[in-house]
Amino acid sequence: MIEIIKKWSILVLDIETSGLRADYAHVICAVAWDYNTGKIKTFRIDAYPEHPSMPDKYLVEEIIEHVNKYDVLVTWNGTNFDKKFLNTRAFLNGSRKMIKAIANRDIIYFARHRLLVASRKLKFVGEIVLGKSTKTFTTPKIWFALMRGKKWAIDKMVHHCRCDVRDTARLYKRFLPYLSQDLKKK
Repeated sequence: MIEIIKKWSILVLDIETSGLRADYAHVICAVAWDYNTGKIKTFRIDAYPEHPSMPDKYLVEEIIEHVNKYDVLVTWNGTNFDKKFLNTRAFLNGSRKMIKAIANRDIIYFARHRLLVASRKLKFVGEIVLGKSTKTFTTPKIWFALMRGKKWAIDKMVHHCRCDVRDTARLYKRFLPYLSQDLKKK
């Protein structure tokens, strides 16, 4: 709530990747929603020239540059996944850019430590707290097409990512009155 009172810039972020370990996977897309203005920026791997050995080098650098413009980062499990994945990819890609130590509101922690619900999945918490979730599902067909760089599959993942960002932003707004006031702007 302090970030609203002090009018800090707030970014809601989600990334989709080709796997769970950054040393064996890459970023497919990211959606960044400026919470204050409502503007959405989409990053997708097929919009960048491919580096011969690091397919997401330029994509990751641009995502990190965008994130670092904000005071507060809002994510769903971004502390344990999104931030670490992006920083690892940047490091392995030979970039000196990493996500700076901006304040982070990782909404999954509120669900884990303040709520006692059957699942901590974004879709489930969204349905319980908000009444419905916009989250979509992916299928093996989509994943196999992604591995071959098919545009339609990347489009599906971007849509999936947008839905995740939308639900994360809605949960953030719902949880705001209950979030601690000790968030520090770095």
